[in-house]
Amino acid sequence: MLGKRGITVSRVCSSQIHDVFYASIIHSLHTIWLARNACHFISKFFTLHGAKAKILSYVAFSGNLSSGKCLPIPIDSRLLNVFLVSPHHRNFVVVVTVTWKPPTLPYVKVNTDGSVIGDSAACGGIFHDCRGSFLDCFAYKLDAYTIFEA
Repeated sequence: MLGKRGITVSRVCSSQIHDVFYASIIHSLHTIWLARNACHFISKFFTLHGAKAKILSYVAFSGNLSSGKCLPIPIDSRLLNVFLVSPHHRNFVVVVTVTWKPPTLPYVKVNTDGSVIGDSAACGGIFHDCRGSFLDCFAYKLDAYTIFEA
């Protein structure tokens, strides 16, 4: 995915990682600009260690203020630990076990679903008899724009 200002960011990265990525770029450029101006205009020199510490502290501050969420996976945790950012984990819905029950004798059960991703939509369904045996199925591409239409 092409992000802000033409920088490529993976579509699968979490929103907090996305925020930390952009904060690290912005704060790095800002620190380089400040160091250059201090060196050029007031003859003050920055050490590489000092610039790195400043960038890490700014990114940690920005990342901790981020409203983005991260996934509880090792890659997210390691990256946030490098920048000293506390993870803001996504809230997961309580998982409830759902069992499928076949219909009573004269009936046929159909399970349907629809999906919309971007400007593509599709729907499908599957038919079962009273023993739960497969009878038939269908799938169609739709000209729908919302999940309710699909």
